[in-house]
Amino acid sequence: MCIPNNVYDYFFNLFLSENKESLSRLENTEVKDLDSESENFRNLFINYIMSLYQNNDSKIISILDTISSEFSSLEHNNNLLAIRSSSNLEDNSGQAGAGLFDSYLNIELNNKEEVIKHIAKVWASVFNSRAIINRRKLNIETKLAKMSVIIMQMTELDFCYVIHTVNPINGNKNEVYIELAIGLGETLAQSNQKGAPYRLIYNRNDDSLNILNLSSYNYELERKTSNVKIIEYRNEDLTKSEEFINNVGKRLGKIGIMIEENISNEKVGQDIEGNYLFSYNYLQYLAPLSHYLYFLQSLFQFFPIFLQHF
Repeated sequence: MCIPNNVYDYFFNLFLSENKESLSRLENTEVKDLDSESENFRNLFINYIMSLYQNNDSKIISILDTISSEFSSLEHNNNLLAIRSSSNLEDNSGQAGAGLFDSYLNIELNNKEEVIKHIAKVWASVFNSRAIINRRKLNIETKLAKMSVIIMQMTELDFCYVIHTVNPINGNKNEVYIELAIGLGETLAQSNQKGAPYRLIYNRNDDSLNILNLSSYNYELERKTSNVKIIEYRNEDLTKSEEFINNVGKRLGKIGIMIEENISNEKVGQDIEGNYLFSYNYLQYLAPLSHYLYFLQSLFQFFPIFLQHF
């Protein structure tokens, strides 16, 4: 489900009505002091949202009730959520914005305080130092920054993937570019991870797969804890079995093409993120390259629930 950016606007404007000086101070902070000033401002905003929750603010309660209703069917042994950022400053022409904002994994559905706290932390990540420096470089005003929150069920997985149905390196529309890593997708989604993923090129014309490189990571992020687990990538099927990695790569390439052909009459190139479990694919994110965002969970199913209370 998606908490759209107008909800962020509502709460941030409430907060700003009492804290304009704090925002002004942050925006005028020199880069050398930005980390600490940013942290102070974010904590101020998060504490403001938490005070609304503690005082049973009707709109905060409405958000939590909607989340509980949407995910009420989750099994007790699989009631963990991913609370992810989605900003209008990501996936734009001229800037990808990857890794600027914060997302959180393994949040318990039934712990409402933790759920709203991490929603607030996602909203507050608009003001982390990385995002502020990026806006300054691009001369983007703070008021133009928006933040939606995507809430998903955590899924089991063998590995994660990113698919670009147009090769982002050379712009070749016949090449599907694929990256893979063992474990949770944050390994690929965050820009601060050490190492390189598996990189593959699937050619849609002749059904061939080119393995650009094998992964140089030495760890995976575990689903239930998000802990780093040291592993030997050379022992993984993706590394030791050419047949296996070819089958997986071709399957993902064809999935990317099928999505591209069915999501838009214009066949716009797609940026796709997901998880792979045995032969099942769970799509977590889909964005037409440099266009509007769409979000999916499970196999090709759009999220049906959007908050309508604002």
